[in-house]
Amino acid sequence: MPEIFKITAIAGWTAGVLSLAAFIPYIAAIMRGQTTPNRATWLIWTIIGIAAGSSYYAAGAGDTAWVALSYIAGPSIIFILSIKRGEGGWSRLDRACLLLAGASLLTWRLSGSALLGLCMSLVADLMAASPTIVKAYLKPQGEDRPSWTIWSVAGAINLVAIDDWGALSIVVYPIYMLLCAGTIAALLWLRPSHGVKS
Repeated sequence: MPEIFKITAIAGWTAGVLSLAAFIPYIAAIMRGQTTPNRATWLIWTIIGIAAGSSYYAAGAGDTAWVALSYIAGPSIIFILSIKRGEGGWSRLDRACLLLAGASLLTWRLSGSALLGLCMSLVADLMAASPTIVKAYLKPQGEDRPSWTIWSVAGAINLVAIDDWGALSIVVYPIYMLLCAGTIAALLWLRPSHGVKS
């Protein structure tokens, strides 16, 4: 059977397309003025996406790498939109995340360990995501439920694309992305009484 027809390849490609498509309603919500992205957060997510995606690919990711690629392209677009339509400055957390993302690239370069660089990038990503997780709980109307739901579904499908469950370097990224997006989506679905967008 050709490589392109393997279930892992189909799942990885599908998850990547879904993950990228999830940015469409988010971007539409920004254009309608319903969502105001934080400039610092989306710049950090762009940089972390590049750091995590690069180290993830270098660590041996194959079919699961499409989602990582979408998390470079999508945040880049949203950051560009946030320059005019976003809000916020640089908090201590923002600066810490940016430093950690830079440190992850430096660590990867100096140590030669793509896995170590990836893990540091994911810690930085979690730090950057923490305000959004809190926002999803306290002010769910400020986040786009369809986008987070689609990112969660893409994360679940991406688990099917894993072809070596014994390789931590391949498994850690898809599991983290599913848990992060899934937590935010769950909060947005569990608190619909606050007028969250759907």
